[in-house]
Amino acid sequence: MLLLDKQMTDLRMCLILAATITICIFLRRKFVSAATEWKMDKNGITITWLKKIPFADYKDHSIEWSEIKKFRTSVNGIRHSFIIFLQNGHSIKFYHDDFVRKDDFQSFLNALDNYRH
Repeated sequence: MLLLDKQMTDLRMCLILAATITICIFLRRKFVSAATEWKMDKNGITITWLKKIPFADYKDHSIEWSEIKKFRTSVNGIRHSFIIFLQNGHSIKFYHDDFVRKDDFQSFLNALDNYRH
């Protein structure tokens, strides 16, 4: 009987852990993730927020190529950072998480060279 109690306790702990992880993933996607649409043309880049992070006031951006000094990308674990350095000294930083699999982030990075100056 003691062995059965231990197995039930282990099962409960596994279920609690699985539920906690699931809730954390859901909350992260709901409150920390956003979606943007990026368009490039001969004039520059337009960034439109499709789904904003709750309680954050992010603005859409239209950046002309002449305003952009350089780009930088880096990878930290499963997160990519993409930074646009502007001629006026400011920078705009975006993060891309590998949890998002159904987008064209890599294609965007590859296409960037075709549009630059």
